[in-house]
Amino acid sequence: MFAYSCRKGIFAAMGDLKRMGVMTEEEHQWYVSTAAWFNENLNNPTCFNEPVAEQIRFSAKSWFLNVPSPYLSKSLQVVDLLRKYGIEVYMLESTDPGEVLYRDDLQIVVISLIIDLSFFLLRSHGQSVMIVY
Repeated sequence: MFAYSCRKGIFAAMGDLKRMGVMTEEEHQWYVSTAAWFNENLNNPTCFNEPVAEQIRFSAKSWFLNVPSPYLSKSLQVVDLLRKYGIEVYMLESTDPGEVLYRDDLQIVVISLIIDLSFFLLRSHGQSVMIVY
């Protein structure tokens, strides 16, 4: 299992799972299909294309807005696969996750106000959802 000093988002977790090389062929095919689906359908936040992108790359975090969408439900399917291989995953909710750098109808990117996620109240009644491990 991978160990980290800070929380990462679900897409980083997917990459780590792939590098672990533990998925069955069927799971790997599902993984490739699911990753391609996200890449084709989820907008790439424009803040990561701006000149400051390198400065925010590791400090900015993407959150899904807590609205019905296939993105959130597909993410939960990814969570099941990650947990199967021992990757702890948490779903965080917040009404104020940080300074908003980007927003569309489904997601926001923020510089987090939360310094230590271990003190973050899990499963509160927030408006934005971040899935981390």
